[in-house]
Amino acid sequence: MRILKAVVVSALIFYAIGSIAVNSSDDFAPEPRIIYPVSDTVDISGKDEVVFSWSSSGGNLAERVFYDFALYKGRQAYEKYVIVKKRLPPNVYSFAVKADMFEDGQVYTWTLSQGYIAKGKSDYAYCGFKVIKK
Repeated sequence: MRILKAVVVSALIFYAIGSIAVNSSDDFAPEPRIIYPVSDTVDISGKDEVVFSWSSSGGNLAERVFYDFALYKGRQAYEKYVIVKKRLPPNVYSFAVKADMFEDGQVYTWTLSQGYIAKGKSDYAYCGFKVIKK
């Protein structure tokens, strides 16, 4: 009987902790969902621009105040590698970068976060890709 009580108590504690964790996630700004580009390689042959696109990932649109977009040369998202950095309005879901800014065979990484009035700034969604330009 003691073992059964211990199992039940443990299960209740685990459930309570899980509920707290789920509820506390509401306090954080959700990451946006990146849509394009998300593949390992991006062929921009003959294109004038690359259009980066995303969607919001939850949160109240009325509380969202911006998106922070950044494009880096290479796989590391450090300030010294930034090519483009732009703060965009909350109702914008794409950003175009001229194709002549990209080098054939080079790897690039793009990052995106969203900012909210009460929740602050989300973690970054990101993707790295290699450019093909023939």
